[in-house]
Amino acid sequence: MTDTGIVLNNGVTMPRLGFGTIGQTGSQIVENVAFALNHGYDLIDTANRYGNEAEVGEGLKRSGRKREEYFLETKLGPTLYEQDHAVDDTLKRLQVDYIDLMILHHSQPSSDVAAYQAMEQAVSEGKLRSIGLSNYYTAEDF
Repeated sequence: MTDTGIVLNNGVTMPRLGFGTIGQTGSQIVENVAFALNHGYDLIDTANRYGNEAEVGEGLKRSGRKREEYFLETKLGPTLYEQDHAVDDTLKRLQVDYIDLMILHHSQPSSDVAAYQAMEQAVSEGKLRSIGLSNYYTAEDF
């Protein structure tokens, strides 16, 4: 990675500039991800709810870059973690062995704790390098 980036709490460095994939589908996103990785972007951001992880995975492959050369971030809705295979399914769709950062996409009080614990387990198994939260709007959400 060319960017010195931001060091996360666990020491993993995340690039400052990333390519977001929301609202893109099909061959458009495959080409866009490959282009981004070969033209200055070292971070690709997606999410399960965007419905394009499989196409993002194709774009990652098409770029020709080695997995360790870019930072991959994705998000899952907290209720998806109730499925034991949610992280594995995401890895398969993205066609990678690990994800650099996975975050809970939004607050879901009934499953947040279990979801975070599932992510912690995936970190210990080497499937995720870093974990975090997104779109938590109030102190009560935490």
